[in-house]
Amino acid sequence: MIVRSGPDETERGWSATIPPEAWTDTAPITIEPDAGLRGTNVMVEIPVEERVGLEEAVGAAARDLPVRVYFHARWKNRP
Repeated sequence: MIVRSGPDETERGWSATIPPEAWTDTAPITIEPDAGLRGTNVMVEIPVEERVGLEEAVGAAARDLPVRVYFHARWKNRP
């Protein structure tokens, strides 16, 4: 998993790489500077066979959130 976050495109943000082993405290989480990002991105690898219906599920879960939620660069909770 990779989590990236930044205040806007002109200020420095950060990126955290979280390997599966980090959840059991057997691997470090790497945090590095990251530029050119506004907002927060969470990137995870999901096997192809487990992706069926995922985009619709993200849209349904994000429906009432007060922040914009994107899935593959498409705004999912548009009013």
